[in-house]
Amino acid sequence: PHFLYNTLDSINWRAKALGDKDISTMVEALGALLRVTLSHKETISTIGSELEIVRNYMSIIQVRYDDRIEFRDEVPPALYEQALPQLTLQPLVENAINYALEDLLGKLTRSEITPHGFGIGLLNIQKRLQLQFGPDFGLEFINDELRDLAIVRIHLPPKEGEPCIEC
Repeated sequence: PHFLYNTLDSINWRAKALGDKDISTMVEALGALLRVTLSHKETISTIGSELEIVRNYMSIIQVRYDDRIEFRDEVPPALYEQALPQLTLQPLVENAINYALEDLLGKLTRSEITPHGFGIGLLNIQKRLQLQFGPDFGLEFINDELRDLAIVRIHLPPKEGEPCIEC
């Protein structure tokens, strides 16, 4: 990994020297993504760490799509330390971008549709959440057609000693 990080740093400095902000942004975000994903040996993360992965991923996507994709996260800071299986949020965001999420999870779970790559990832996330936290927890997809939004709710147990709040 050190060679990779050093190479990315070199590319970043060249991009900055040439005044290419897009390449610099993408390389910095890719380096941050790699550091997080390659350095974590644990399977449990936090919402805050997962959001950092998503933000770096979205930096790359926004350059790739010439800022035609708007990204906004609305997670109360009080939830940043909530436990979450590692690499839960980024695949959801990637699916939203690549496949314009519909209420797929129920159809996949009931085998009403057959996964073609993206569905496998959604099922994987759902199963990991339920294995970690129990069958009452997991993903919920909502299409808000009035606001032209795809919303993903992740139902998680409250931290010990805290009341349950919607995540």
